[in-house]
Amino acid sequence: MTRILSGVLVVLALTASLLTLSTTALPSAAGADRAASYGSTDAKRQRLRSGCRAYTFRYRITAPGDDWMAEISVAGPDGKSLAAHAYKGSAGDPRRAKRRFRFCEASTTPGRHTITMRVTSYDSYAEDTRRSAPTRFRLTRR
Repeated sequence: MTRILSGVLVVLALTASLLTLSTTALPSAAGADRAASYGSTDAKRQRLRSGCRAYTFRYRITAPGDDWMAEISVAGPDGKSLAAHAYKGSAGDPRRAKRRFRFCEASTTPGRHTITMRVTSYDSYAEDTRRSAPTRFRLTRR
């Protein structure tokens, strides 16, 4: 009985040490996102218009190489997602451009909206994902 109990304790100790080693030796995905960003977004204050309309924003990608993908989304004042776009360097999308999000007045309210961007850079078999600082802009009443 004592041999079984000591064997179980050894297995638990080894498992705990392996779990500790694996969490400290490998970088986390969240830590990779917090590194220096691969670009930025920008939007000016705009008027919230009736119906479904397009609202302008700009993006700039600074990822190394030509093989990258940017995922850009906008959220309303309540934090709910309103629209999203994906751009790919390998598909010929420019590194810097002026684009539009299209959404309807019924789906949002006036206030501070947030644009977020996540850029993934591909180099051979490695990929590196980084987030840019959020951009905030206002949509005001007519």
